[in-house]
Amino acid sequence: MNSTSDVKELIPEFFTCPEMFLNTNDFPLGETQAKIPISNVKLPPWANESPHEFVRIHRLALESEYVSNNLHHWIDLVFGFKQRGIESVKANNVFHFLSYEGSVDLDLITDEIDRKATESQIQHFGQTPSQLLTSSHPPRHPAIKCWKPIISDILPAKRLMCYTPFKQFGGNRNKSTHGPAISIQLLPDHIVVVYADLSVGSYKWAPSRHGKTPFYLRMDKIWPVASREMSCSRFALEVHTGSAALDSAIVHSSPSIGIGNWSFAMTKGKGSSSDPQKDTTSNYLNATLLSCGYCDHSLKAHSLDGLRLKCSKRGGHLGAINCMQMDEEGTLLISGGEDATCRVWAIECPEIGEALIDSFVKTAEDQTANDILMCCQVLWGHSSPISSLAFDIDLDVVVSGSKDGLICIHTVRCGEFIRSLQVREFFPPSMLASKAGDSPIGVRKLATHKDGLFVAHLETGLLQMYSINGVKLGCIDAGEKLNAMEMIPGGQSLVTGGESGHVIIRSLRNLEIRYVLDLSDYGPIHSLAFTPPSNSIQQFMFVGTADGSITISSPEYSGDTLPDELEDEESGAQYTQHQVVKKETKTWWR
Repeated sequence: MNSTSDVKELIPEFFTCPEMFLNTNDFPLGETQAKIPISNVKLPPWANESPHEFVRIHRLALESEYVSNNLHHWIDLVFGFKQRGIESVKANNVFHFLSYEGSVDLDLITDEIDRKATESQIQHFGQTPSQLLTSSHPPRHPAIKCWKPIISDILPAKRLMCYTPFKQFGGNRNKSTHGPAISIQLLPDHIVVVYADLSVGSYKWAPSRHGKTPFYLRMDKIWPVASREMSCSRFALEVHTGSAALDSAIVHSSPSIGIGNWSFAMTKGKGSSSDPQKDTTSNYLNATLLSCGYCDHSLKAHSLDGLRLKCSKRGGHLGAINCMQMDEEGTLLISGGEDATCRVWAIECPEIGEALIDSFVKTAEDQTANDILMCCQVLWGHSSPISSLAFDIDLDVVVSGSKDGLICIHTVRCGEFIRSLQVREFFPPSMLASKAGDSPIGVRKLATHKDGLFVAHLETGLLQMYSINGVKLGCIDAGEKLNAMEMIPGGQSLVTGGESGHVIIRSLRNLEIRYVLDLSDYGPIHSLAFTPPSNSIQQFMFVGTADGSITISSPEYSGDTLPDELEDEESGAQYTQHQVVKKETKTWWR
């Protein structure tokens, strides 16, 4: 209020980039008058001398309920009716006249000295944004009326409820022979489940604010996508030559052997309407199911309606494709193979493919602009087969892990190598001796978060958390080998599922356990999926288990009191609730 020249603001890095507070290159920054060397930025006591904790708490404050409820006042000052005129004077929101849009036209200034002085003023003190609003901006809705993740750090935690429909394609009650539910894909009004016998089942699905359950679910169709003899897995080929009884037993008792190296992803489909929620049938018909793991090392695209083969690409990897990940929009796919490379594919978007393709791929691959699957980039850096991938299109980052424990980080659009991490280097000597010995430490699962974090699950059972800038943030023993690991979209939690049959929800702050869902009656956990942030008030979690069952979880339903077993009159599906238990976490170390 007292200085017209002090108009400083916090830059976005205060909320996103902990490294800005560290002198990582040990530059000689001098000494204080007390002869204390100047290096890293001194942080307030509540940050515990951790730049990552400082930035995390800053970001929580920015996203707090108080800031959200008062954000419209800031909009009025910067973009709204308090930016100019008498209202700006009342709000002490007046700046130098040269900073306002339209106040000066540099082309009309003929004097060179005046022109440079004006340009210098604008460059050093900035410009006021365009005035977008001439009346007061309305406040945000209360948090209780806004979308929220299934587990939120901001709102008080509610008890999670789980429902397992009796009427579904999998499950022991149905005497299903489809095997474990190895992949769950979500559409606006459908759930698509891939089973271990490579059959694909679809369910009609919709959240519900009325009735006895918070959702509607009904079986739709089921088709085979491929035969198991097409798998590139040696075990799957051997099993197929045996008897039918042996084949079925292998699928149920040892699904990781029976299903081979299959991996699935699905595009969301593009309806004819501008709003995909209003044209759900077209979304379903236009969706494409992508799969890999075939003995010819191909990547295949099937239409979801009838599983008609649309495309099969044998080029690209020199060997089998072990894993793949797709972006949220269904336009880009990352595949990882036995040849120690990752490849970026454009899906039904030739314009994006042409924009991203590099000269090496253009020369090496025979591709046309009409290809459904178009290889754009080859990502190098590994020397052993790729075992896991995580992909975030907003960060323009793909994180890949290999069987020798190397993690590489690349950009997606340019295919640029950023850095690599060797997980062996970050083990304490005692943990390394007890967990790994001299054997290679493979990366089993990876998951990225939009805050610039990723978590790696190793073959030894450990969970390690890093920033994408290569800083190790912590490690914890998961206590089991995990088959599924996902970040909650829009939340601050990591969800894992493995051989114990428990779905474990951990806080991203320190990987401590917050909730444990006991689904051990249905066998090991094989797949996880979440509804994305949307207009729906509630988020749902879908869990696929070894017996082929799909369990749906959501916060405690606010409708009628639910008995242990109930009947949904509309769908005729019966549901069972499961008790949610809390469990103490194991030792955490930084």
